[in-house]
Amino acid sequence: MVKKNKFLDDYLDDLDLDDNLKKILSVISNTCYKISEAIRSSNINNLVGKTGEINVQGEQVEKLDEFSNNLLIKNLSESG
Repeated sequence: MVKKNKFLDDYLDDLDLDDNLKKILSVISNTCYKISEAIRSSNINNLVGKTGEINVQGEQVEKLDEFSNNLLIKNLSESG
């Protein structure tokens, strides 16, 4: 994954945090950047509207929510 938030990575490097936590925070930040890119072109990416599924709260699942959730799971899983 290409890092989009060098400032955050530099900031985290200066903190006395566990390296695994730094990695998780960096992956979440970079994934949020990808999600924001998708939002800007949501009509192009077919991310507008509902999926037809119902979540555990009984609400209809939005395409963008499903995309975001799947991307976070994928990127966190691949980060080790």
